[in-house]
Amino acid sequence: MDSSLYVLLDTTIKIGLGAAISGFTTYFVTRYKNREDAKKDKQNWLRENKHDAYKKLSRCIMSFSLDGGEVHSAFDDFALLSECALLTENKDLIDELSSFLHKLEKVNRFTDSNALEDKDKAEKIYYEIYSQRLELVNKLQEDLART
Repeated sequence: MDSSLYVLLDTTIKIGLGAAISGFTTYFVTRYKNREDAKKDKQNWLRENKHDAYKKLSRCIMSFSLDGGEVHSAFDDFALLSECALLTENKDLIDELSSFLHKLEKVNRFTDSNALEDKDKAEKIYYEIYSQRLELVNKLQEDLART
């Protein structure tokens, strides 16, 4: 075999093998980077949506469902709770929030009543949940920090 043909064949194999190695490497590095970017985008989306939902729910908790002097309906409060429940895996937190909002709904319902005994019931529940609201907001902040 002619030596120039041997050199040409040798060079062709080296260039082709180098291109193949480079192509495979580029493919796998790009695939890994895209997977990591997608994971990061999902985490950012979750964190942003969780932050918004927790902010609304915290405002509801701290104001006892009063918005501009008007009481939210229990449906509005539980809609906020449902939004938060979809964004977290902390079932204990959701149970505590659900219990709190149920008691809050009772307070608002008893407060709207004209019966004196209902007003007393509302006051009793109010004092029971008053200190809970700060604990719940702190738990929401902790859950958000874990995201």
